[in-house]
Amino acid sequence: MLKRMISLIMMILLVIPAAYATGAAANDEDLLSALDAANSTEQLFERHASQHRHESIYSGGELLVEINCYYDKEHVYYVLGKNYCYITPTGFIQYWADNGALEMLMMPPEECAEELKGYQPFFYFDETEALNSVQEQDGELLVTTEKEDADDIRAYLEVMKAAYGDEFETEYGEGAKLISVYHVDAESLEIEECTETMRLADGSEVPLRTITVAFDVEIPDPAALDNSLAPAFDEAAERRTITVVFASGTPEEQTCVFTIPEGIDGYVQYHGEYMDLYEDPECTQPFTGRNGRMEFTVYTKGSGR
Repeated sequence: MLKRMISLIMMILLVIPAAYATGAAANDEDLLSALDAANSTEQLFERHASQHRHESIYSGGELLVEINCYYDKEHVYYVLGKNYCYITPTGFIQYWADNGALEMLMMPPEECAEELKGYQPFFYFDETEALNSVQEQDGELLVTTEKEDADDIRAYLEVMKAAYGDEFETEYGEGAKLISVYHVDAESLEIEECTETMRLADGSEVPLRTITVAFDVEIPDPAALDNSLAPAFDEAAERRTITVVFASGTPEEQTCVFTIPEGIDGYVQYHGEYMDLYEDPECTQPFTGRNGRMEFTVYTKGSGR
């Protein structure tokens, strides 16, 4: 599923961007710790209303896929190739390019808020790479790190393959190094660009990933007809009003109302599970479809039932 695919990619964002090695000089650790803090989602929201990340993923030196992620505190618009998801406080809409299907995941607002947090990317520094060099010029820091442990590099490639599929090459030549170069604003320590390349034993380099970042940008509306990033759903289409009673008849019962444009299929998710729907509060009569209704109520059992 697109949602699982994006989750894997977000995991890459958490574990791959570069790092300082255990035992590095104290000033190196201080610098990278400061970079880590300055580029956390929380700190970026202290300084900016929104962010756009553009990623280019390469395989075998050739462009494999491009990713755009726009986000603020209440929205995430994530475009992966021709697929996309659009997360708001009231819903999770995703588009599947292979069959042109549009889906909306309906979940309680607090769970949607957690989804928003999980899909807001940030740079994270671990201990698998060594700081190689830092240069300063014209108000910019150029921070270079390298990963040379064979097991660490193979783990990197396997995580990338899990996210981007078998088309992503995982061949690794002995003696190669993973080089990451960060362009950093010297005053704010905000990362503006990151490039990752594999430096082979003969000195040649193969691109793996490029990330560019822009702040305080407008988040595109997937419903806009002029949106060139992904196919639009029809914002003017007639709306269905769906009342979902989550965990019907349990102490956790919660009622939420959703509006969905025609042409979008709705699915209910509760505590991370896709739920069977019922027509009655006792959850004995399975839901068989809206049957032409534009306003209706469905019920779910509690999670794990």
